[in-house]
Amino acid sequence: EGPAISVQTTLPSTLDWRNMGGKNYVTPIRDQGSCGSCWAFATTAALESRSLISRDTAGVDINNAEQILVSCSGAGSCAGGYIDQASNYIHGTGEPLESCYPYTATNGSCANACANWQLNDYKIYNWGWIAATSPTVDAIKNALNNYGPLVTTMRVYADFYSYSGGIYSYTTGVYEGNHAISIVGYDDVGQCFIVKNSWELA
Repeated sequence: EGPAISVQTTLPSTLDWRNMGGKNYVTPIRDQGSCGSCWAFATTAALESRSLISRDTAGVDINNAEQILVSCSGAGSCAGGYIDQASNYIHGTGEPLESCYPYTATNGSCANACANWQLNDYKIYNWGWIAATSPTVDAIKNALNNYGPLVTTMRVYADFYSYSGGIYSYTTGVYEGNHAISIVGYDDVGQCFIVKNSWELA
């Protein structure tokens, strides 16, 4: 269980970890391809941002190996996975840089990772849920202010596949499934969260 989060009475009306006082703590978009590994990309995105924040190295493109989570963690596969189990793996074992096991968009084999990668990895000290069920907007905003980018899931409907920019709001289409993403900020004026996805737009 992570540290208790106390909701602040006054939160800024906007927050964007891509521009915190002119500094960017969000790494570039990575593309999961045709593999259902969003869970690995979302948790890795949060790890990369946490590393930039804790090391005060804004703007550096830390690129951790999502393939390690897919092939080694047991938290999931190209058929989907679990962000909590992936977070536990990053906490206990860690995740090396991309060069150790470049992403293949397949289930792969842990035997293909570089030798002794566990000795040179990135870890988190702890993690926790913002709420066990239905977190409030203020709780999410508070956690973003206190801890940095967060991992979450969203319900995807057919119209999301044609999203090309701006504020997404469900309009039409059938429910397609859940999708893991990283929340990197919010905007009270736009009444939206700012998220980092793992799909390259065509």
